[in-house]
Amino acid sequence: MLAELTNANVPFISVPLPTSADNHQLKNAIFYERKKFCLLIQEKDLKEKLIYLIREIYKDNSILEKIKKNQRQYSDKNVYNNIDQILKKIIDEKN
Repeated sequence: MLAELTNANVPFISVPLPTSADNHQLKNAIFYERKKFCLLIQEKDLKEKLIYLIREIYKDNSILEKIKKNQRQYSDKNVYNNIDQILKKIIDEKN
């Protein structure tokens, strides 16, 4: 889901599930945060940090614009066309 949000240029706050297998959600969220594609709050810090972060975003809309800019530089513009072509190929092979 993080890749899809990034590719669609949707800024997001990632709150990974601490009980995910091998803590993979946190690892993924850290990857996206380091690339400046999202903001990250760990679940244990949610109550303390979420309101603060929302206030900061409300005061400074450039936070979201910077994330979108970074996402656009990463975004694969052809991803949906590529998926469409793969699906058509699968359908054609079955017919």
